[in-house]
Amino acid sequence: MRITRVVQWPQVGGRSWIWYDDPELHHAIEHYRVSSEVRSITRLADNDPQAESGKGATDET
Repeated sequence: MRITRVVQWPQVGGRSWIWYDDPELHHAIEHYRVSSEVRSITRLADNDPQAESGKGATDET
């Protein structure tokens, strides 16, 4: 999904808040998501095959 706005960038101890287009009615509807509290931020290695698919990030609880 195409992110249209970032209201609050993620930072440890805070929350992220993004707006994105509706995949089917992108010209008419926009949705938003506010994350739970960010516990850590991890960058994937550039050569990680999961980085391209977006499946490498984990939610540490």
